[in-house]
Amino acid sequence: MNQLPIEVQEPWVKIRKPSSWLTHSDSKSIGILEYWSHHLGKKIWPCHRLDRETTGALLASLTPEGADKFRKLNETGEVEKIYLALTDRPLEDYFGASSEFVTTRECTDTTEIPQSDIEVLPAQFAQKEFVVDKPVVGKDGKPLTARSTFRLLRTYGDFSCWQVRIESGRTHQIRKHAAFLGIPLLGDIMYGGSPFPILGLHSWQISLADTKHTVAPPVFYDKMEILKSPQLAFFLASVFDRRSSLDFCAAVRVVHSSTLIAEKLADVLVLGDYGREENPNDTNITFKNLRPHIPELLISTETKHWVYRDMRKRDGRIHQLPEERSLNVPENWQIQEEGMLFEVSRMRGLSYGLFLDQRANRRWVRSSCRNLRVLNLFSYTGGFSVAAAFGQAAHITSLDVSRSYLRWSQQNLKLNGFEVDSRFSFISEDALEYLKRCSRREHKFDLIVCDPPSFGRSSAGVFNIEKDLPQLAQSVFECLAPGGSAILSCNFEKWTQENFERKAFHNVDQAGHSSNYEVTNSPLPDADFEAPGADRVLKTLVYKKIV
Repeated sequence: MNQLPIEVQEPWVKIRKPSSWLTHSDSKSIGILEYWSHHLGKKIWPCHRLDRETTGALLASLTPEGADKFRKLNETGEVEKIYLALTDRPLEDYFGASSEFVTTRECTDTTEIPQSDIEVLPAQFAQKEFVVDKPVVGKDGKPLTARSTFRLLRTYGDFSCWQVRIESGRTHQIRKHAAFLGIPLLGDIMYGGSPFPILGLHSWQISLADTKHTVAPPVFYDKMEILKSPQLAFFLASVFDRRSSLDFCAAVRVVHSSTLIAEKLADVLVLGDYGREENPNDTNITFKNLRPHIPELLISTETKHWVYRDMRKRDGRIHQLPEERSLNVPENWQIQEEGMLFEVSRMRGLSYGLFLDQRANRRWVRSSCRNLRVLNLFSYTGGFSVAAAFGQAAHITSLDVSRSYLRWSQQNLKLNGFEVDSRFSFISEDALEYLKRCSRREHKFDLIVCDPPSFGRSSAGVFNIEKDLPQLAQSVFECLAPGGSAILSCNFEKWTQENFERKAFHNVDQAGHSSNYEVTNSPLPDADFEAPGADRVLKTLVYKKIV
């Protein structure tokens, strides 16, 4: 990664938490602290916690002493935590003023929260704050003291945005207190909120004596008219999440859902419908309901052009789908990924020329191939070959049945300033046939990259990953030099990671080599694809051959 959206101010680590992430890892998914610990190469200690769907300011520490200091200051009330909360319940539903647990007082908060317009608030809310002192039930069933102070900031129709300061930190405290007041949070179905694709709760600011961490919220906390379109709000929330969890570089997947995929490829936003119109387990976001909001999409993603394809109409015979696009969209253009340049095109097939979900795997190859002989099978446009060239591999062989893709690979290498000389080989041949020939000649490689398609054709016949992966993976194993490594991946949606690994090692194990390889940790995926804990479409396996 180039520029991480994280600030280290020792001992503090200031994190912009995206939605769908736990603060800490559990048995099923990695937490945001462990994610950043991996990328920083340092252990991070937690200071506090945010719910999975809550976004915004999260503070951690590089030392256990810093975390202990935070907790002690929090216990003595010397840590100020300010949240923003959204609801769609009419203000008439608010009944806090009549409750014994709520105190209404003149606003004493001088915090300046940015907003585009100063709305005229109803008299009973203007310059008022509402202090909720209602215990919440802990995990042991016992009541715990909890105080939340609500202040109405702005309204739009029935939507309203509230500032909430908490002086304790109980589980779901704000959500429970908001529901008690008759203003359950937008998207908080657990506590009576209206269904919505995001949870309307954002950690805006954390302050203590020697530091302050502020994270501006998604734009719809200010421009609440956006909330009239749940799909647009979901899109903008996804953009916020990407900016919070990785370098919002020239090539990033902006939206990853079962119904719609959107990618930022330099200054072009490419969109495609993939799923059914109605999916009860998703946001049902489609291009149709985003089409009226294209100006907002372009502004939020810092793009100038857009291209749309209905990928639901693709089948094995379609090479190019009809497009809908903005004016003057280039046919070919360049994108950047961590210092590497790639040419992409909307004129050469269903894909644009670089699989973004392989970014972490390219990073791994780049860091693992110095002075090695690298074989890139099913090389497509040479993304892994370029990464290996940057990683100073001794020799790189790119193999693909398509000569046009091999020419594209050479073009990408030249684009990055590499002379296509004896350090590089380009072979147009069926992968299985080539590996058999290498095995007969005892031609070995130190690192093999293998990312086969689920289905493909060549002069040697038809490749079907369900049937042919065991043989392909065995051939890869046979062509590895002692001590060499292989990175295998696939996007076959019918397989889990466990299924993929079992298939990959089936023939190797049957041949008596189960003790001749060691599976190592696969690269940690970047955060612009499936949410942590969700089944991943891209499966990756890395292993080392043991003599």
